[in-house]
Amino acid sequence: ANMAVMPAMLELTITGNHLEEAGQASASLLGRKAAAVLLSGLYTWMMVEGLVGLFQRHFSGNRGWWRYLADSSYWCYLAGFPVQVAVQVWLADTPMPIAVKFLLVNALTFAVLLATYELGVRHTWVGLMLNGKRPERTPTAVPGPVVIAARVRVDAAHPEPTGPRWQPQPEQQTAGRNG
Repeated sequence: ANMAVMPAMLELTITGNHLEEAGQASASLLGRKAAAVLLSGLYTWMMVEGLVGLFQRHFSGNRGWWRYLADSSYWCYLAGFPVQVAVQVWLADTPMPIAVKFLLVNALTFAVLLATYELGVRHTWVGLMLNGKRPERTPTAVPGPVVIAARVRVDAAHPEPTGPRWQPQPEQQTAGRNG
């Protein structure tokens, strides 16, 4: 989208704006504007699809911090504007370069929003309304030897492990009794 569609879209938009400012209204101007509008729609569609695919491919999975940011995103969207305006007003007369102010406003806004989400939203009725019921936590790791040993009962007369939950592992099946 950025390499194929955007240059043509910008070219049509800029030349159409120059023609319009020069007072050269014609069928060419109308055609340029129509093509620019069509290309901007195509560009938007391609970028949305591309970004969805990028995030599904590279950012899917069960990362705890990623899930936390996803859960907090709706709260940040709802409460972000007033917080950001308040921080901008607070820093307006501070003599800093604009790039430093920009980074500071975004960092402070992000920090305030995540802190308010954790302390006042996540585990309250507001969090329930925003995110719905939280799913039950299930262990994602494979149980280690201590957990497996707690589930296995070994009878002295029958050295094979028995019990309702015990499932032989592939390496145990091929190793035999004597190992």
